[in-house]
Amino acid sequence: MQNKTYLKTVIPASFVSVLLAEALGFLSAVLAGDIRGKFELLAKPPLTPPGWVFGPVWIILYALMGIAAAMVFSAMASGTEKRRALVFYGIQLALNFIWSIVFFGTANYLAGCFVIAALAVFLVLTFIEFRKVSPAASFLLIPYMAWICFAAYLTVGVTMLN
Repeated sequence: MQNKTYLKTVIPASFVSVLLAEALGFLSAVLAGDIRGKFELLAKPPLTPPGWVFGPVWIILYALMGIAAAMVFSAMASGTEKRRALVFYGIQLALNFIWSIVFFGTANYLAGCFVIAALAVFLVLTFIEFRKVSPAASFLLIPYMAWICFAAYLTVGVTMLN
């Protein structure tokens, strides 16, 4: 019976949460301006993928993040644990949102380094808190964590080269 209740909650919550994450990612890209054009003009570090890779990767990562957040929201855990996990999720999502605007929109690469460093810290905290509430939800954050590590490398590389 608990599985049916969980599914009745997690499916609509996933839809809303994924839609929110994707919308924030899209809005961030719009506010940052012509990211692809600006990206092409930058000197880039080794291992930088072609620009077309970033869009599909982010679509997948935002979907995984949204599903993970919905799983935490719908979990059978204390309200305090869930709230704490979702607050960290919201902070890292806000940092994710502003990174593109700072890095590409303002071309302030050094500030972008600080934003992505803070994002990485809050993402680890989010992972820890998600793990307490829903280990499966935390597992969904692993690709995002790997990508943020790679994005931090690219951010620092671009900052040093430009």
